[in-house]
Amino acid sequence: MGRRGKVRIVGGCWRGRRLPVPPVAGLRPTPERVRETLFAWLQPRIEGLACLDLFAGTGALGFEAVSRGAARAVLVERDPRLCRGLREQAAAFAAGQRLRIECADALSWLSRPRRETFDLACLDPPFARRELAERCCRLLLSRGLLAEGGLLYLESCRELRLPRPLQTLRCKQAGQVRFLLARLGAAASRERPAAAAAAPAAGAGRAGGIGLWRLIMAGKAIAAATLLRGVSMDTMLLHRGCEAA
Repeated sequence: MGRRGKVRIVGGCWRGRRLPVPPVAGLRPTPERVRETLFAWLQPRIEGLACLDLFAGTGALGFEAVSRGAARAVLVERDPRLCRGLREQAAAFAAGQRLRIECADALSWLSRPRRETFDLACLDPPFARRELAERCCRLLLSRGLLAEGGLLYLESCRELRLPRPLQTLRCKQAGQVRFLLARLGAAASRERPAAAAAAPAAGAGRAGGIGLWRLIMAGKAIAAATLLRGVSMDTMLLHRGCEAA
């Protein structure tokens, strides 16, 4: 955690700056070691993302995301004292429109009609409320709040199980903390309320396969190799299991 009562931002434009940890019962900031691993996974794609940090607490995940290049982050926290502290820190960091603090219960916030979507959603619910993670995941999907191809980070003290549409990319354990990164893929799009959105995605997949075959047949080896490398990277990520810390 660094200095007593503070968590340190470990990368990006705010690297080294610290966020206070108020004496609130049950408050458990994501450990620095875990955040370093998470953002190492995300670093190739964090630039320009829209992020949602549920159960924000100290704001360590949301602030870290913006520090590392996310376009914006919405931090949802139900404790009024923590919300005041988050707003004060956002002002002190001169975050402007990049950080928005919402004082609300996570389930209630997810249940309200919204027009925005997010590329990355971070869920770090209280360990004592095991059911919250699953309920939040299902609301994210049913409300269409996670964009197609969007990423989900989930932290827990027990085995992590996701609704079927989400595909686990990476999974790891550090001490008693288990955490994973998942993606909303093509299978999920067929189960979301806007089912029509799946058709273009499927068509794009067929077109991509035909295009790749034509490239190979035409002898354009460099372009074909680039496409194949992208496919192999996704396949490798989807088949990795949990790693020991």
